[in-house]
Amino acid sequence: MERQLHARTYLDAAKSLTLKYVLRSLAKAVLTTFSIQAKTMKLLLVCNPGGHFSTMMGIKQFWKKHDREWVSYRKYDTEQLQGRELVHWVMMQEARMFLRACVNFVKAIKIIRKVRPDMVVSTGAGLA
Repeated sequence: MERQLHARTYLDAAKSLTLKYVLRSLAKAVLTTFSIQAKTMKLLLVCNPGGHFSTMMGIKQFWKKHDREWVSYRKYDTEQLQGRELVHWVMMQEARMFLRACVNFVKAIKIIRKVRPDMVVSTGAGLA
C-alpha cells in the first residue's frame, strides 16, 4: 500500500512538472512571436457597448501602443471614441436580429478589406 502511495505521488509530481513545462513553453512561444513582429501592429478592436466596451478599455495597456481602428455601434459610452479614435459605426445588433447581422456582415468584409489589420481583438457579444 505504501509503495502505491509513493508511486501516485511521483506520478502526480511528474504530471504537474509536465504541465508546467508545456505552459511555460507555450508562453515563451507566444512572447517570442509577438516580440519578433514589428513594434506596432495594426489592430481592429471590435466590441459591443456596455460591459464589452469596458472590458476592451481594461486592456488598454495592450492596444494603446499599436495603430488601431474600432468597430462598434453608437451608444453613450462608445461615442466617447468619436474624435479621438477612428471608429467604424455599424448597426446595433443583438441576438436573433438576422437582417441586421447580414448588413453588418457585409460591412465587416468591407472594413477588413479596407483596414487590413494584423490582428482583430474582440471582447465578444453579438457584434463580434
